Amino acid sequence: TFDQIAQLEDGSEPKCILIEGAPGIGKSTFSWKLCRKWAKGKILQQYQLLVMLRLRDNRVRRATDVLHLFRHPDEVTQEAAAKEIVRRRGKGLLLLLEGFDELPADLRSEDSLFMRIITGLELPEATVMLTSRP
Repeated sequence: TFDQIAQLEDGSEPKCILIEGAPGIGKSTFSWKLCRKWAKGKILQQYQLLVMLRLRDNRVRRATDVLHLFRHPDEVTQEAAAKEIVRRRGKGLLLLLEGFDELPADLRSEDSLFMRIITGLELPEATVMLTSRP
């Protein structure tokens, strides 16, 4: 089940989850369903916030820090929300990075924003879920 994916055998939450599969197997569909079910209060309610970032999106790729990853139509709300996420170090956040394999090599390097998030150097309290092709 969706809830079992985000829970280790000892009951704790993993810091990083990889959903890997061949092209066309349903990784993106899985991601969208996960977001919808979370929004309806049906799954993963241990997270106060779920954010899905499509890594093929140029706006996401251009982000140089965590504050630039989160978008809201109201810039004041966007900035306040992003600052709160950073202040809380990602606590209560499930960050879904969809299409990790689509990132250019330079954005998968050790010092890139995405790798700093995945390794916990940025938002160390967040749970990161990645989808990728093998």
